[in-house]
Amino acid sequence: MSTEYRKVAFLDTNALHFVDLYLKHARGAGVYPFVDDKMDTDKAITEAKTGLESMSEKNLKKSLGHGLNVLAWIVRERLRVEYSPLSEFELMAGRLRGKALLHAAEEGIPDRMWGRIRDDEIADRLVPDDFQEVKTAVDQFGAALKDLEIEVAVNPERAKDALDLARHVSGLVYMGSVDCIIYSHALAAQADYLITNDDYLKTTVNCIESGSSHREINARLRDIVSQVTLGGGSDVVFPEAKRPTDLPKF
Repeated sequence: MSTEYRKVAFLDTNALHFVDLYLKHARGAGVYPFVDDKMDTDKAITEAKTGLESMSEKNLKKSLGHGLNVLAWIVRERLRVEYSPLSEFELMAGRLRGKALLHAAEEGIPDRMWGRIRDDEIADRLVPDDFQEVKTAVDQFGAALKDLEIEVAVNPERAKDALDLARHVSGLVYMGSVDCIIYSHALAAQADYLITNDDYLKTTVNCIESGSSHREINARLRDIVSQVTLGGGSDVVFPEAKRPTDLPKF
């Protein structure tokens, strides 16, 4: 029996956060995708978007809108999803910092301290329940996607391949350390798309993919990736980077 081929959408940390944030909101609000199976999908998505438009918190509305765009696109295009364990670590660290800041707010610390709270000050304000809550939430993300019949690829070996590739990528083109590893993981996964809200990362990834201004980098990476994936150079897939706002509007 043949297995259906699905293109791969690789989510960077922000994209992962947007989708996770939207799923939590949607479950609580009872909107797409948590609606009656008989409801028309396009109508459900439109109603969810309309609900977001009525929100007064602009940043939250924007983040939730990004999450809805990414989720709806993945579902409608029947894409397979993959993401780096590094993104999970980033999410956990960011959310733990957020909890520490909430605890600090309850202490009434001076406003001038908000922008320079140190790691030791964050650690001092966290309790075991904070760690458990954040870890459980991040661990449940993959399961939440699978519950929606979204295929989530998990391949521990790719994490090692990603680190090996990142050493080569960083010797060819500048990317921040985390972005470099995430892009390298997308290469190891032979992802068709890399979803990111980072303009520089998007531009750089697409220049490599198209070979428009990074032709030599494309050629050298093609050889390197083929050695890692054990495929021919002509079979190597370079992901196309897309922002959540670039995705088709349903």
